[in-house]
Amino acid sequence: MRTVQEILRETNIESLVETYFAEYPIHYEMVEDKSRTLAKIQASAKGRLQRGIQSLLEMEPRPSPENIFYAVYCYEEERFPKICANLSYRSEILTQDLPEHYAWELTDWAEILGSSVAETKLTVDYMKKILADIIEEMTFFESEQSACEERIAVVKQSLLKAEESIMRGETVPEEVVFARFGLPRDEHDEAAAELSRKVTHAENEYNLYFRRREAARVRALLEESKK
Repeated sequence: MRTVQEILRETNIESLVETYFAEYPIHYEMVEDKSRTLAKIQASAKGRLQRGIQSLLEMEPRPSPENIFYAVYCYEEERFPKICANLSYRSEILTQDLPEHYAWELTDWAEILGSSVAETKLTVDYMKKILADIIEEMTFFESEQSACEERIAVVKQSLLKAEESIMRGETVPEEVVFARFGLPRDEHDEAAAELSRKVTHAENEYNLYFRRREAARVRALLEESKK
């Protein structure tokens, strides 16, 4: 299997950048500096991403064969199925029908670049989308590794404080949270709530089906490579 960086080296960067912004468009209303036009903001963001990808190509990867990326279909917040990048561990793929899937926004970039990509048919068909997903999550906190490490340290400290609060039994009533952030409270409708639970259950079953199916295909690739 090739690594993330090896596949990046063989990918048309301009095309990858276009795919990235098709999947993760810039929301003008969230841009603080409104003095620039959206076109200029987009051009600047594309240039920054191109430079970022180039820096990934120049970075020394850390071989991480236990990490395997592959494509799955999944339901997310959008309420319709889409192609998503999935990260599982090689040892779990080989031994489990439904291997765990992991996030990688807190993972060192060198490790991600040295991770393997299982080139199943679905993954190959949507390789640029998968690369876009990988880049989006690995740069979730910052666009540069050094700044990302600083932000991750802050996040980990916040998570530690939250865990300590939970262990002490400290909780905040939802009424306080809604009031603090000015969130609207909808009238409770049990029939609508039950339908929503059914939708969520169906989406979860859909996601589990494709995770099992694609994991089986990755497992077949791994077993074939042993022969």
